[in-house]
Amino acid sequence: MPRPLVLTTDCGAEVDDQWAIAHQALAPELDLRVLVTTHTGSHKLPGDSASEYTASCARDVLDNLPLAVAAPEVLAGSPIPLASADKPEAGAGVDRIIAEAASFDSENRLAVLAIGAVTDVASALLLDPTLAERIEVIAMGFNEWPAGGDPFNVRNDVAAWQALLRSDVPITIGGSDACKRHLIVSLQQARSRLTRGAGPYMEGMLSDWVLAHEKLCRFVTGDAESWPIWDEVTTAHLLDMTEVATYPRPGLADDTSFVQDEGGERPPIRWVTRVDEERLWTHFEALLAGA
Repeated sequence: MPRPLVLTTDCGAEVDDQWAIAHQALAPELDLRVLVTTHTGSHKLPGDSASEYTASCARDVLDNLPLAVAAPEVLAGSPIPLASADKPEAGAGVDRIIAEAASFDSENRLAVLAIGAVTDVASALLLDPTLAERIEVIAMGFNEWPAGGDPFNVRNDVAAWQALLRSDVPITIGGSDACKRHLIVSLQQARSRLTRGAGPYMEGMLSDWVLAHEKLCRFVTGDAESWPIWDEVTTAHLLDMTEVATYPRPGLADDTSFVQDEGGERPPIRWVTRVDEERLWTHFEALLAGA
């Protein structure tokens, strides 16, 4: 039976969300029920709000895929981060997360993926703490264990991550460390592999982004024509293509660094240490080709 999931995303902030959305929507092993789009913190994007803009970007991706079934619904989530770790932002995205999780329990959890700010996920848990008994969170964020730190997803709503880590919800994190080791894709690789079906569409998005950000690509990867597809770490985990380590649940400082020995009796976190990238990209390539 396909694994049910809800995806929260800041699609359009760069290019990795688009790849993750496409992979999760096409994978027969997964049941992507709804996408909740989020803001991108201080990064200004065009449109009525950042979350409305990211919703438009997500719909565009879905419209260009060879889907065998109807595309999942896309909802614009919170357009702003939490004011503090105890003040939720109510909205349609939060309501949908709570509703989707209603039929699940601690033995059969709904996967809630966070590949942007976790504003809507944290708000849902703050409004309904029993949600921690029915969902698990799989997120892309943070630089490394045990230091933490983050330049984007976590930094875009630190208070939301503080609330998430203070809750009892199971959390698996795919950090930048594993993504840099396993998920860097060069333009040459993308052009040689993504040649059929919707492959050229996905390759084109990567090419456009990389060629417009050569300096950043060189800084992050050492190569002006390569970039990590960060958010695919969450897809890989759902598809059982990762290895993980278990660590004590940390607290989170305002500068996004982890504060150790704050976990108390709360559940540990899981940290992705390895991704089977060859299996992941072969799987994605076949789905895009319509195979």
